[in-house]
Amino acid sequence: MAMQLPANIGKYELLEFLGGGMARVYRARDTVIGRTVAVKILTEEGCADADTKSRFLQEARLAGNISHDNIINIYDFGEDDQGRPFMVMEFLKGEDLRHAITNSHTGDTENKLKIALQVARALEHIHSQHIIHRDIKPDNVHVTTTGVVKHGHAVLHGAGTSAGQGHHGAGGCLRLRRDAV
Repeated sequence: MAMQLPANIGKYELLEFLGGGMARVYRARDTVIGRTVAVKILTEEGCADADTKSRFLQEARLAGNISHDNIINIYDFGEDDQGRPFMVMEFLKGEDLRHAITNSHTGDTENKLKIALQVARALEHIHSQHIIHRDIKPDNVHVTTTGVVKHGHAVLHGAGTSAGQGHHGAGGCLRLRRDAV
């Protein structure tokens, strides 16, 4: 269930529920610098599983160190006073690629190729960091109002996670290659 709004997590004032699955995403305001951000909070169900909670925080730590024009920026992460992990991300105006496709907002063939190229650049950068994204889908790609494509972050699968295990629901899945650990 979404929180009663407005609510605060640290210096972030949650203003609007945006959606979510295993994590809930809110439009929020950083009360120190006044920036609009997106705050992703792991659900109670996710918090009940120690592995899920650990992976969420590990993903935030990893994602916070990735910088690329076509990858959503992570500004902060931590746990609130109730022990729920949260991640603070760049707030993007626009729509996910699934809705852009459904609503015929992807434009002509040339624009569709520009979108595909930006997704490929994001994935190329992630792979150059020895990370494999295991949940590439239109829902995890955001097309901004200016036409910039930003790939979202996802739950990290790192060292000690077998190839057959997976956790989907808080976004896509990032996985460290074993030879990179």
